[in-house]
Amino acid sequence: MPSIAKAAAAVKAVRILEGPVVRHLTGSGASTSTGGSQERPFASKSDIEYCREMVRQRDHDNYLCSLFSPPHVREMVWATRALNVELAHIGDIVSQEAAGRLRFEFWKNAVSNVFAGQPPQMPVARALTDTVHRFKLSRMWFRRLLKTREQNLFSSEFATVEELQEYGENTIASLVHMHLEALGVRDMQADQAARAIGQSSAIVTALRSLPHFIT
Repeated sequence: MPSIAKAAAAVKAVRILEGPVVRHLTGSGASTSTGGSQERPFASKSDIEYCREMVRQRDHDNYLCSLFSPPHVREMVWATRALNVELAHIGDIVSQEAAGRLRFEFWKNAVSNVFAGQPPQMPVARALTDTVHRFKLSRMWFRRLLKTREQNLFSSEFATVEELQEYGENTIASLVHMHLEALGVRDMQADQAARAIGQSSAIVTALRSLPHFIT
């Protein structure tokens, strides 16, 4: 079955990632740019803890994965994953589409201000600002994440496996690409693995949710 084959590709994707990431962590091969340090941080320790706790409680699998990252990258993972949690749960906390669209508009403006170095005064935005400017993250990944989450605000149904894979590539894989950028990994194989992980994760998530739809 295509779904099983694609889910199994996650194992291969992780193995592909091992080479570039290990080369970076051991100081050979990959780019070593980390974006340098900022003159002053926007986020406080409590802001970072807020993001960490949000991810720990609401995205626990990826929280556990974050602990395998180098210490200086973990805060980046918590900030970007906290943003994803905020976006993913908009549909759960609003009952009307208009209210959901307003929340997405807020986050689109917030991300624009994050890149401008003028974040709104809230923990996730301040933590993102430090992350974006320290690691020079690409705006493209944030745009893809925001656009796709908004398009699927009140619908998690997909007509084909290909649509589900595209959703995973635009959401989960975008977060993996951010992680790779923070690690300084610029590698075509790693990019391909990130896409495969996004697609496979979306399929696995859909399979895990099947019991909720079976009566």
